[in-house]
Amino acid sequence: MPTISHLLSTGPRWRYARKIFMLEPLLAKRVSGFQAVRKEEICGGINDALTMSQKGTQPVRMDLILGKIAGNIITRMLMNKGSLSENAAKIKNSHAFQQALRDSVRVGTNFYLGDYVPWLDPFCSKKEMYAIAKKCDELLQTILDDHKMKLGTAPGQTVTTDQNKVQDIVDVLLTRPRDGDGQYLTEMEMKAIIMDVFFGGTETNEVTVEWGLSELVRNPHVMEKAQAEMDSMVGKERLVEESDLPNLPYLNAIVKETFRLHPVAALLPAHMSMEDCEIQGYKIPAKTRLLVNIHAIQRDPEVYERPLDFYPERFLGSEKDVHGLDFDLLPFGSGRRMCPGKGLGLVLVQYTMALFIQCCNLKLPGTMKPEELDMEEKFGLSTPRLNCLKVVMTPRLPRGMLIQ
Repeated sequence: MPTISHLLSTGPRWRYARKIFMLEPLLAKRVSGFQAVRKEEICGGINDALTMSQKGTQPVRMDLILGKIAGNIITRMLMNKGSLSENAAKIKNSHAFQQALRDSVRVGTNFYLGDYVPWLDPFCSKKEMYAIAKKCDELLQTILDDHKMKLGTAPGQTVTTDQNKVQDIVDVLLTRPRDGDGQYLTEMEMKAIIMDVFFGGTETNEVTVEWGLSELVRNPHVMEKAQAEMDSMVGKERLVEESDLPNLPYLNAIVKETFRLHPVAALLPAHMSMEDCEIQGYKIPAKTRLLVNIHAIQRDPEVYERPLDFYPERFLGSEKDVHGLDFDLLPFGSGRRMCPGKGLGLVLVQYTMALFIQCCNLKLPGTMKPEELDMEEKFGLSTPRLNCLKVVMTPRLPRGMLIQ
């Protein structure tokens, strides 16, 4: 299955699709409309993890918990399925969709020997790739057909909906007006946008939060300080809300330090010069590809003091942020090509971290000391942990508060 970046070449049609991708599904108002979804799924994931930990006696794999949380949130935003309160058939369909897309990421990012030794191509994973692509296409087609039937209207036609119910992203794509040439989005373009939203919203958030929790477990004094801030600003009588996030400076510093020390991707997506230019004496020919190594920039000792230490205090009182204006902190990139899902990604990481800090005590299993925690990275398009984080969990708040 292609993504929207591969499907269309640069031109009016590509700009139209990109405009929809950036402004409609990820519009701030639309993102805020799914606050209840995020809270329900994160609380449900934490509750499941506490159950699995059996009162702090059994270690829990955090990659599985965080992957389920992120996958359910993005799936529900995409197609309003996967809810904890929905029927089993819909949940099964949602999980099949998530698994098919994860499989496509797995095979698509693996080293493919057939590209370098063509005669080995029949023995490589191409057959599996085609099978996964077919499965993804069938599931996406089912999703589109289901939404078309629900809407009961022609593409682009105004739809009357419950004003108290937020449209999911598939509804938005199906009800978009025509572009400048009088054409609607094709089904293949819609499928590509759905793939982009899912890919961009699941693994990135899962990986970032797992690194953040790893650093909190490895630095217990940071966790204690974050919990003290949470108790002071929010209390223990209610759960933290997304509206509380601006009032939690130490939590925000922890998130920024996680982005700095553990960027999801070491290299930003490639940029290309459109024409010959000269920058600080360097002549850059047209069509030169540029890769920005933010992993190196954000660990540069000339930029950051103690660059390899997890030290959130460096951001307290600092105006430095992650919105692309500070070129030594670029987890979402910068300029016109920065990540269109920045708003959703940032709030999802902040709120997930906030609820884990407020609701749980996290410790390493057995007699393992914090400094013994393995922090090696895994090579790939993203940089997850080489070995997943396993922790034992005990509740800080009554478990009943997590059940919506």
